[in-house]
Amino acid sequence: MKSLRTLVFSSLAIVQLCISCGPNNEEEYYPNGKIKMKVELKDGKRHGVALKYDSIGNLQIKSHWVNGVESGKAFLFYPSGKVEQETTLKNGDSHGQVKGYAENGKLDYIATYCEGKLCGDEIKYYYGTGIKAELNRYDKTGNQFYAERYDTTGTREVAYYLPDLLGRKSPLKLGQEHTFTIEFAEPIRGKIYAVVGESDKYSNQRPRFSKIIDTLYSKDNRRFIHKFVPQKLGMNYYGAIVYHEPLKEDSIWVNGTSVKYAFEVVE
Repeated sequence: MKSLRTLVFSSLAIVQLCISCGPNNEEEYYPNGKIKMKVELKDGKRHGVALKYDSIGNLQIKSHWVNGVESGKAFLFYPSGKVEQETTLKNGDSHGQVKGYAENGKLDYIATYCEGKLCGDEIKYYYGTGIKAELNRYDKTGNQFYAERYDTTGTREVAYYLPDLLGRKSPLKLGQEHTFTIEFAEPIRGKIYAVVGESDKYSNQRPRFSKIIDTLYSKDNRRFIHKFVPQKLGMNYYGAIVYHEPLKEDSIWVNGTSVKYAFEVVE
């Protein structure tokens, strides 16, 4: 299953060298003479359709610009020409529904974004099968508070909640102890544990820890409880990866399943 990729269209925004600029378009070319990028212009600003190609002429990205800002529908393509991802951009960020497809046309993932952050439901599928693998649910700030995992037959293996994130509106206090809980909808058979870490920035992908904070073991096979004391002001980004001795060979738990959460810390 492929990872969810967002803002793939922002690569158009970093092109600075304009080899050919007419009154109505901006173009860049590969050394072999093939066109690399073409963007429509209006009053000197990018406005209209933007196209990006690979070095052999395959269309990679199609997006739209409005008065110098990437906005509206955008598409990523496989070399075969089939759609790999479609999204809606707002001020250069994914905003609204994002869909990813396997090359055979089956859904790979579908998610809702609010100004570049996951919000609402994110569903991932086993690549090329159309069989659901994951359901993740996020609040409007990008915090995940619910998740489900499925085996390769589409049968739900586990569901869990992050109750400490539900309804949280106030920032956390610097130096004050707080609790983060992962609670399963039903007890899990077999041994489970979680590795908790801190990240430098928010990520829509599997968390990449800059520092491991704790390893948690569940006494009742139902919940993990992590107590922590924020040490820095501003936004803090945490995550946990839960591991499980698999009940079956094809269990998604073999490689661990991740949860992410972020919060603001004030004095």
